[in-house]
Amino acid sequence: MRPLKLTMKAFGSYAQETVVDFESFSGGLYLIVGKTGAGKTTIFDAISFALFGEPSGSERKTAMLHSDFVPKSEDTVVRLDFLHQGKRYRVERSLHFSKKRGTNEYDDDVSKKAVFYAEGESPIDKETRVTERCVNLLGINAGQFKSIVMLAQGEFI
Repeated sequence: MRPLKLTMKAFGSYAQETVVDFESFSGGLYLIVGKTGAGKTTIFDAISFALFGEPSGSERKTAMLHSDFVPKSEDTVVRLDFLHQGKRYRVERSLHFSKKRGTNEYDDDVSKKAVFYAEGESPIDKETRVTERCVNLLGINAGQFKSIVMLAQGEFI
């Protein structure tokens, strides 16, 4: 799997829509470096969230992926375009917080949406089916992704 473009909005430290355009980089191996707190792990969280519906580290819960820099009224959206075995795919996931009934406050419960697009195929739009499609396509699950693709900070196995 080769990531092509990662788009994040209201995700972690990325409040505004932020795009990482992997296609603009040459070569096939990417090294993400930066100072502590620069957002490196957030990029891996976004890729893991897009593919598997969960963050890359076991210490983070899904609702924690919403940016603290935007109100809960703004949905979190992550979109990953990638190439796998010569075919282009896109997976998009979002988090939505609902208002508590009769107030302007938001619940801590979050609803999730997911859509998977593949060239020449109908979109898949049920969250569990999207995750299942990604696992079957890539041949790895979220746990294997965390162990093979990246090691989350402080979680060396």
